[in-house]
Amino acid sequence: CDLTWLIQVSTEMFEFGDDGDFYWEKMIDQFIRDLLHKWNELRVRHSLTVVLFARIKMTSSTSKKHRDFYDIPLRDVCVDSWETLLPSIRISFHRFYSRVRKLCISKKAKLTCAAEGNLLEAVNLTLNRYDMSNVNVGLTLLGRSIVIMTASSGSFEVGRDLSAITELRMKRTGMGCDLVCMAEPPLHASPLFVLRENKMYDVPHWAHISFFRSYVSSKVYDQIVGMENS
Repeated sequence: CDLTWLIQVSTEMFEFGDDGDFYWEKMIDQFIRDLLHKWNELRVRHSLTVVLFARIKMTSSTSKKHRDFYDIPLRDVCVDSWETLLPSIRISFHRFYSRVRKLCISKKAKLTCAAEGNLLEAVNLTLNRYDMSNVNVGLTLLGRSIVIMTASSGSFEVGRDLSAITELRMKRTGMGCDLVCMAEPPLHASPLFVLRENKMYDVPHWAHISFFRSYVSSKVYDQIVGMENS
């Protein structure tokens, strides 16, 4: 499968989760590590591209309200031992965050939270790779998919027009999109888009959402449920 991982760098990534770990630790040292280990066991032959993306909000009086940043540490990678990629992903994540943080200091800006980030912009940049995929069809890979990893709980502020364009492009390409959230699931329907223009809500049916639970939080949850049932 031709896989693209979109990893969102936001303020929540450096906050503590319910299990006492940073959300970036939960994502890299638990979710990604276990996933790569599973790929090794199954001996899969995916083509993996990793994209880091972030948005900073200008706090000074400038004409531009925000700036978006992207980095591609891995492009079309296929290796025999997937777990060897973990250190590279971790180093690239912190290197990207350090560059964005230094720019925030110099430009008097701040890193946005996940809900205010450039999620749909990153998805559309990924879809640009496949606009002409019908011209040079690769027969070695079966299917294409996008996996978004975020510290959000599944709610995002988006533009109405960009949301409609993204939905149309996803349907045309026939690609799958999985949204993996490190935060706890909310009490409302998710994923949920809040349209900036009119504050209306939209549920993107083209994205499948799941919430990753760490080992510690799962044990605590099972203990609570066991106590309630006893």
